[in-house]
Amino acid sequence: MAFSTLPTELRQMIIADVITTPLSPPSAPNEVRSENWLYPREEKIRRHSHPHIGEIECNPAIAFNTQGPWGNHHLPLLLVSKLFKADTENVLGRIGRRIHPTLDVMLESDGDFKATWLLVPPTTAPETEHLHVIIRALGCMKIFGAEGSKHVPFKRNANISVDRLLQRITSVGLSPYAKDRETFGTEIRKLRITVAVPEDMKDFETEDERAPLTTRLSEFLALGHFGALSQKIDTIEIFVDERRAYVFSKEQSHFRLVWSHKWRRDSAVEE
Repeated sequence: MAFSTLPTELRQMIIADVITTPLSPPSAPNEVRSENWLYPREEKIRRHSHPHIGEIECNPAIAFNTQGPWGNHHLPLLLVSKLFKADTENVLGRIGRRIHPTLDVMLESDGDFKATWLLVPPTTAPETEHLHVIIRALGCMKIFGAEGSKHVPFKRNANISVDRLLQRITSVGLSPYAKDRETFGTEIRKLRITVAVPEDMKDFETEDERAPLTTRLSEFLALGHFGALSQKIDTIEIFVDERRAYVFSKEQSHFRLVWSHKWRRDSAVEE
């Protein structure tokens, strides 16, 4: 049966499913051509700056994958036929603003963030109901749980990079091409940060062993380091895979922990 002969409602349901399905993230940065990793101007400056003499801090930077979905990724649907174009425009008009942006972030062992937008709304609005950021630590998750001074800069810089990434989204907008003064940024009602547990750490007993970055982020939030974001974000939820671990709510100029749990493989205890 040809697609054009399907009932209008069914055609538009199929198109809506396509539009709201996130892209698959790259499994490693080298799956993306090097010229397609875009460092925004402020990150390019940071990347090529050097620490002061005697400092052991590195300067991790954030790059965005420009292979997709930027550049009107809905265009192929609009070019199939007049009927397909009409159906697609109808769907985008009805659900476009309700598409929740999703960002995949690969954290490399040198501290760099490689970010790929998996799902974005057809037009970027000054406000979004939900933003989902997925963080995958590539071969360096254990460092976050390790004790010892040599790991402190890495752990601190990872938290600062998360803060800087969110500062860019809230102040400049979702697009990696957006520049300061061209946009008013994005206000977020609910931010979900999911820390993906590597396969070789899924059998560990406690949450801090399985996903130490989650604990570090919650400590960073609780200490008020993300305070400036409270002007643009109402709620932050931190997940370990699909299990919610912490919930923070904005309170004046900082975030306050309102819910948490301690997790073991065989149980979850709410605090």
